[in-house]
Amino acid sequence: MTAESTETAALRERVRVLMPRAKEELTELVAMRSVADPRQFPPEECAKAADFLVRAFTEAGLRDVRRVTTPDGTDAVVGHAPGPEGAPTVLLYCHYDVQPPLDDAAWRTPPFELTERWYGRGAADCKGNIAMHLTALRALGGPEGRGFPVNLKFVAEGSEEQGTAGLEELVPLQPDLFAADALRALTDHLTPAAPWGARVEVEPESAGRPFRARTDGPAYRALATAFREACGKDMVRAGQGGSIPLCNVLAPHFPDAEIALIGVEEPGCLIHAPKESVDPSEIERMALTEALFLSCYATPL
Repeated sequence: MTAESTETAALRERVRVLMPRAKEELTELVAMRSVADPRQFPPEECAKAADFLVRAFTEAGLRDVRRVTTPDGTDAVVGHAPGPEGAPTVLLYCHYDVQPPLDDAAWRTPPFELTERWYGRGAADCKGNIAMHLTALRALGGPEGRGFPVNLKFVAEGSEEQGTAGLEELVPLQPDLFAADALRALTDHLTPAAPWGARVEVEPESAGRPFRARTDGPAYRALATAFREACGKDMVRAGQGGSIPLCNVLAPHFPDAEIALIGVEEPGCLIHAPKESVDPSEIERMALTEALFLSCYATPL
């Protein structure tokens, strides 16, 4: 065995052993009705989820994990962990708020109860990714005193799904001229094109600015190695809409940063829809991928 394959095998086993704990914690998280809309669910539900993250990520080895109130009145959870001197820095992101369940009758199982295949609102988006982060950090052994191979920053938003500009307002946001122009062009196209005398009215709610991630740096090379080791297949890249709003803020202000959107949201998860679920093996694979990435990135290729 090579040194790398030995590390992969050891991490794979540690992630496997941690999966029952991941299920327990995801079950607890899914039961918290953390919809960041007080018109639909009590704010206390979001507060419970935020407090859960403070406890869990502190136990997983991060330092100074705490709630920070953002301009929209919701709480983000932030923390950090120092790595060896000269090590690169990685920001781990997620959000603990979820979409409302919509039609309860459309669910095959109760939306705020985790059931097999691991059905439940937020099981994938984004509480499944919280479980992924926790499992990866524990597999690396942070709380056991071994520390982490890179400097870590951690941010968990509390209102990402509502688009209420929690963290986005903390960084001075540039005028969304592109998004506004695109929205205007779409509206101008749809309004006169309505068939059969139908009338179209557009009520804009929000518009997100697009961004293009740089994919030619050491972080992406380390991520490609991690995916290959964990999944046995080469990583592929895909463009898509509906991105994480915070990326549009970070990209212009930190142009040298490499932003990668990964997680446990394969198409079968049906995020945002009734019957949202996650395949537990996806959490296991992605936790291993993240742990391997943090190790590989410590010594950029």
